[in-house]
Amino acid sequence: MNKKRENLPGHYEEEILKLIETVRYRARQDTAMQIAERMLDYGIDLQLVGTITGLSRTELLSASEKTNH
Repeated sequence: MNKKRENLPGHYEEEILKLIETVRYRARQDTAMQIAERMLDYGIDLQLVGTITGLSRTELLSASEKTNH
């Protein structure tokens, strides 16, 4: 794998690394949102869910609205 990386021009490698990081971040956010939705389904306090998942109150409220509809 390292040999393949050596063959890529620097700007392509930077773009790929940025894209990978974006995908990783999005996956973490999606996972946190799914966990928050389940916790809210079980009636766990909004503030506690935010503390555990690291999601903002606005994000949690949107998750809460999804589970209530």
